[in-house]
Amino acid sequence: MNTISLFSGCLDTLSITNDGPDIRRTNFWTGGQARQGGVIVNWNIDLRILLPESLNCTLREMATGKSVIVSRGPWPLLGGEHALEIMFDDKSSEPFQITVEAGTVGLLPAPGDQFQVTVWTRGKNDQAIRRLSLPGRYRHVPTIPCLKPWSSHHGLPLHN
Repeated sequence: MNTISLFSGCLDTLSITNDGPDIRRTNFWTGGQARQGGVIVNWNIDLRILLPESLNCTLREMATGKSVIVSRGPWPLLGGEHALEIMFDDKSSEPFQITVEAGTVGLLPAPGDQFQVTVWTRGKNDQAIRRLSLPGRYRHVPTIPCLKPWSSHHGLPLHN
C-alpha cells in the first residue's frame, strides 16, 4: 500500500491510501472539495474519479458508457490552458462528460494508451467504494470540448 497526499485548490490536503489500483482510505469526502461538489481525478494504475455525495446521481449517466475517452487539449473557458475531458462514450450524440484542469491530475499516460477508469463513492465509515469500472483510452485534441468518438489518428502527438 502507498499513500499519496495532494494539495487541492480548497486549501485541503488530500490523502489517498492505495492498495494497488484500490483506494483503502481517503479524506476526500470530508474535505472542502467534496463539500463544494468537486470531483477528484487521480492516476494510480487506473484513472480514478472520486465523486462527492452530491454527484452520486451522475453514476447512472456514467454507467451508460461502453468506454471512456480521456481527451487533453486547450479549453477556451480556461483561457486556453489545458484541460481533460473525460467522456463516457455511450455512442450517443450527447455523452456524459466531466472536464477538469489538466494540471490537477498529475501524471498522464501516452496518447493511445489504454487503461481502466474507475469511479469511487463514499461508503459507510467514509470507506471508498468502487462503483464503476470501464475501459479507457487517452488522446490529445485541438480543443476542449471535443465529445467525438475514438479514431485511429488519436494516438498522434499533442496539437499546438
